[in-house]
Formats: sequence, structure tokens, C-alpha cells
Amino acid sequence: MKSGFRFLSYKIDNIKFSSIRDLGLLEFSQGFGGYPWEISIGIREPLYFKGAKKYVGGLDTVFSLKNPEEKDRETAAVRQLVKIEIGIAGVFSVEEGRFEKTVEDQLVKIQIPAILFPYLRSAVTSILASSGYGSVILPLINIHAVAKDFEGKLTIKEID
Repeated sequence: MKSGFRFLSYKIDNIKFSSIRDLGLLEFSQGFGGYPWEISIGIREPLYFKGAKKYVGGLDTVFSLKNPEEKDRETAAVRQLVKIEIGIAGVFSVEEGRFEKTVEDQLVKIQIPAILFPYLRSAVTSILASSGYGSVILPLINIHAVAKDFEGKLTIKEID
């Protein structure tokens, strides 16, 4: 059986990592299990490359960790410990060309982000582990619900 919609590849195409420069954070070794991650997800405007019969979609996310017990001395705001801004793009091929609108909306605006998010989540986990923060398990997110919220706001741009 051959699928008419195939996931070809993905790339992490943007990473910005920052953390506070603080002795307490450098010495901290208990893990961040008790600290809540703030996660912001943006779904990119999908593209359809007509000549190549390929869709490209992506996500831009921000993961930030704040210490609710520690306030910034100057602003009294909760202190941000770690912030990762990361983006991912994926390429999907189609056999017959562009889908009808209802199928296209479901596949491109909802399924593409759902397929890409686990790769993004894995990359963030790996970045944190490689950066000395130990094993961090990010919360599961219902990416279908997030994508549904974006669905009406996105248009699929066709490129010749």
C-alpha cells in the first residue's frame, strides 16, 4: 500500500538557548521536576510547492522555566531560569497534487504540526540534557487542539 501523503524529512531550523548566569543554577542538580514549564506554540503558515507536489509546514515554540520562589530584585518578576526558542520545518509529498480543501486543511494544518511536534520535543529534551540540566521530561501537549485553534487563521500559500 502506498500513501498519497508522505512525510519526507524535517529540520530544526532555529534554536536560541539562554539561561541565567548564576552560581545557584550551576550547582543545582536535583532536576526541574517541581518547576512548571511555560510553553508557547506557533504554527507556521503552510506552503504548497506546486511543481514539486510538496507541502512544507512548521512550528515555532518557546519553552521557558521560571523559579516561582525567586523574584528579580529590580522588577519583582518571577525569575526566568532557562529559555529555549526553537523552530522546526517538515516536508511532505503528495502523489496527485493538491488535495481538496477539507482534506488539505486536516492534513496540512493539523496533521503536519502533530507529526512534527514529537521531533521538536525530543530536540528540546536533548538540548537540555546536553547542556547539563539532566533528564527533563517536558509535558505532553494536545497538539491537535493547538492546531485546531490555528486552523482558521492559516492559509496555505501556493508557490509555483
